[in-house]
Amino acid sequence: DPVTFWGDEKSKVKPNDQKALTTYFRASLEKQFGQFFQVVKVSGPGVMRLQTALTDLESSTPGLRTISLVVPQARMLNMVQSLATGKYVGAGAVQAEARLTDAATGEILGEMLDKRLGGSSASSAGSWKWGDAEIIMDQWAEKAAARIHAWTTGAAAPGDPPPSK
Repeated sequence: DPVTFWGDEKSKVKPNDQKALTTYFRASLEKQFGQFFQVVKVSGPGVMRLQTALTDLESSTPGLRTISLVVPQARMLNMVQSLATGKYVGAGAVQAEARLTDAATGEILGEMLDKRLGGSSASSAGSWKWGDAEIIMDQWAEKAAARIHAWTTGAAAPGDPPPSK
């Protein structure tokens, strides 16, 4: 299924950004799942259906982010502030929900709700305003594909710790 966006009426995410981010996330999911599974567009026996929605997005502020991660004094203040608030200055965030079902029966195989904040990596300091969101979506896609592959091959069961790299 296509990835959808479910923001509230106060959402600051412009429609063109919503489209770009949902398209990006779907491509990331297809790439990662394609490493383990045949990705199809038609439901049927032996097919899992993944429904995914972005439900909250916050853009990063690249200029402020760069200063807060590169300038040593600002980086120290940023670290202290993040301990108090749980968020780095200028960092973006994304929240998503997903449901995995048996495409033939509709049986729910798994559900997920997660929110992640951009980190303090200097490598992402100069990223564009949705760079943190893209990094997080790529991580989710990679982890979900590996996790579901482990479940379907018997290498892990739901509730087991995530596979390590």
